[in-house]
Amino acid sequence: MPQRTSNTPRAVKRTLLGTPAGCSPMSKGKRGSSLWTWCSSSPSSFARGFSNFAVARFAGFVVGWRVESIPALVGGFALLLFFAYGMTWLGVWLGLNVPTVEVGQQVIFTTLFPITFISNVFVPLETLPDWLRPFAEWNPTSTLTAALREMWGNALPAQSDSLASTEPLLVTLVWVVVFIVVFAPLGIRRYRSMSR
Repeated sequence: MPQRTSNTPRAVKRTLLGTPAGCSPMSKGKRGSSLWTWCSSSPSSFARGFSNFAVARFAGFVVGWRVESIPALVGGFALLLFFAYGMTWLGVWLGLNVPTVEVGQQVIFTTLFPITFISNVFVPLETLPDWLRPFAEWNPTSTLTAALREMWGNALPAQSDSLASTEPLLVTLVWVVVFIVVFAPLGIRRYRSMSR
């Protein structure tokens, strides 16, 4: 039986404090909403996300991709960072509810695989079977992709008359708010219960 050491309160604090997250209440030994503070103010997470996006943007620029305006580019950056922030709370909750790192990796892979590959990122939605198309159309990754394509001047025609196809930016923002509203309290509650 694997040892349950990866998410004990001491290990969680050591992991979170091991990242360059600045001076948060967690580093001062305070409890309460310290996990919320850490996840909402981690400069290292922001810098890592921004640098990853900057590298991808540069690679796109090299192969000929252009955006129509600077506000559209900045808006897309903001949408990507907001989406990543919402997904971070899903990851926090999942990570705190698994016994080992290996199980956590399997759960994350099992969760991300359908969200990523059953979407409009790699194939047009009309090529999917009829029974799979609604899931792919309302998938958060699909709405994010469609919103970014629309913002950056590479929009595809609407796949259907559904809200997810006609207003992908709105649906993406709703998805992110749902992730935060659902998984931030669950992650905080789980962290607090482990800290006792």
